[in-house]
Amino acid sequence: MKTEMTVTYPYALFCDLPALVFPLNPFDVLGLPLFGTGWTALWTSLEIPGSLDWAITTVCYLVLPLLSVLMFTVIVVLLKNQYTHLSIKKRIKAIQEETHSTLADLIFSTKGPDSLYLKVYNFKKKVPFQKAWCRDYLRDEILNLSENYQVDPARYLEIYKLFGFYEKSRELLSHRKWYYRSLGIYRLQRI
Repeated sequence: MKTEMTVTYPYALFCDLPALVFPLNPFDVLGLPLFGTGWTALWTSLEIPGSLDWAITTVCYLVLPLLSVLMFTVIVVLLKNQYTHLSIKKRIKAIQEETHSTLADLIFSTKGPDSLYLKVYNFKKKVPFQKAWCRDYLRDEILNLSENYQVDPARYLEIYKLFGFYEKSRELLSHRKWYYRSLGIYRLQRI
C-alpha cells in the first residue's frame, strides 16, 4: 500500500522549490534525506528536462552535494599531507644530531674498514634507515660532506659505498628515463 506524503526538503527552502510529492520511503522515517528524500525528489522532478525547475533541482540535489563531498575530500587530503610533512620534519630533526656525529666519526676515524662497517651497521640500527625519507636525508648529508669538511676522496667514496648509495647511483645510470640517468650522473659527480 502506497501512501503519498508532501515533504519540504531542506534544499527546497534554499532553492525556493515548491514542496515535492512522492511516496513515503523508509529513509524519511530514519531522517536520512541524502539517501531518501533528496534522490527521490531529484528523480521525480525530472519530468520536463528543459524546465528551470529541473535545472534548479539538479543543482540543489546533485551538484551541491557532490561539490561538498569533493571539497571535503580535498581538505582531508591536504591536511593529511601537511601532517605527514610535519611528522617527517620532526623525525629528521630527531636524527640530525646522530647523523652529524656519526658522519664526523666516519670521516676522522683512523681505524680500518671493518671498524667503519661496524659503525655504519650500528648507525643503521639506531635510525629508521629502511624508510625512504631517512635514506634520502642521509644521502643528501653525505653528498654535502665536501662542503662542510675537507674529505679525502677515497674516504668519501668509501663512506658512500658503506651506506649502499653507490650501487643505487650506478643503477640509476641504466634507467630508461633521462631524469633518473641525470640524477645518477649528478650523484656520482658529487662524489
